Amino acid sequence: MGWDIFIGQARGREVALAEASDAPRFDGDEVTGQSNARHPSYSDWETFVDRAGLRRLFFDPKVGLMRSHPGCYRLTRRHHAEVGRARSEWERAHPHAYPGFGHGQDDVLARLIWLDFWIGWALAHRSPSICNH
Repeated sequence: MGWDIFIGQARGREVALAEASDAPRFDGDEVTGQSNARHPSYSDWETFVDRAGLRRLFFDPKVGLMRSHPGCYRLTRRHHAEVGRARSEWERAHPHAYPGFGHGQDDVLARLIWLDFWIGWALAHRSPSICNH
């Protein structure tokens, strides 16, 4: 079991699946391709947020973007800046990392790149949101 995470335009309490030709694509990820959806296991996402320093952003009980399950929350420029900061710090600390989900690839960097792209994409549209199921 795991999360179904979607970032984009909210329609009620949902975000529809979307794809973008300029969205990042990663080796070892044939399922989600260039979409706004990720489907990590609960433990993989927990490990990611801890390693990337984003636990508060996602799981703070009062303001976290995934504080309830299921849940749908509005995204802001502050959220985007926090992900961008985490990405910059990760890239600085891991200058030779290659993003992806295969052997020897950096799944933390891949998820940070995905979040950075799709939060930016959502902010350029109406009702920017992140939903989890």
